[in-house]
Amino acid sequence: MRLRATVCGALLGVLVTATAGAQSGIPSERDPRWVLAARLVADSLLSEAGRPGAVLVVQDSATARLLRSADVPIARVERASAIACPGSNDAAGALLPGETGYVVAVAIHPATTLAERTVDATLSCLYVYRGRGQGFGQGQSWLIRRHGAAWRIVRSLGGWIS
Repeated sequence: MRLRATVCGALLGVLVTATAGAQSGIPSERDPRWVLAARLVADSLLSEAGRPGAVLVVQDSATARLLRSADVPIARVERASAIACPGSNDAAGALLPGETGYVVAVAIHPATTLAERTVDATLSCLYVYRGRGQGFGQGQSWLIRRHGAAWRIVRSLGGWIS
């Protein structure tokens, strides 16, 4: 259930060629930062949250556009506070009926220079064990940098898990 930092190693050599667009927030779909962020998040989410039957609920329309552009299936856009984690169970130990999955949020922020941005992705859900729930969250951040007209992944900035 963790976002893989190893995706950075696999994508470090990836160059995205196009001109830069918006300077803050999630950029337009034509912006190379968008393409790079979509690949990072999609590869991480598909490797971790791609469990059979798990749904992805996104926090905002910008995150929905980003994930859809990377062909990540999302259930809906909703300011959801929690959804039951895959594998959650009731007091008797039986799997919880109904929808399970993750709430997803993605953001792109200015970094230390105009040529750098951070891409942040978080997954959260409510893990229920024997009928008792506890919040679960996980996040990952990457630094991307513009080199001429291309953006590339510089490094993983780290991750967290609760």
